[in-house]
Amino acid sequence: MQITYQNIGGVKLPAIAGHDKLTHFIYGAVAATATGGIAATFSGMPFASGALIGGALTAIAKEIIDYTVRNKQVTQANIIDTILDFFATAAGGVLPALIATYLVR
Repeated sequence: MQITYQNIGGVKLPAIAGHDKLTHFIYGAVAATATGGIAATFSGMPFASGALIGGALTAIAKEIIDYTVRNKQVTQANIIDTILDFFATAAGGVLPALIATYLVR
């Protein structure tokens, strides 16, 4: 696997070349872990709930960034890819929630 860098709004973020959905999944998991921890620490919300919310919000934000900062356009040709990007990011958010719920007790 080769690591490349994507320039998003002036910030260079690492990506796994040729594995776009895996990159989305990893970023969703990282964001969900962070938001789950923040939610549990500062609001008393269960980690899993914060992680699920964080994963969903990250998926939404990523698609908004694609269409505003990166000037990506939704077309009939790429609508399925856009939907799959959203679900790959959101699915990454489910992973830490499942781990927290079923493996860490």
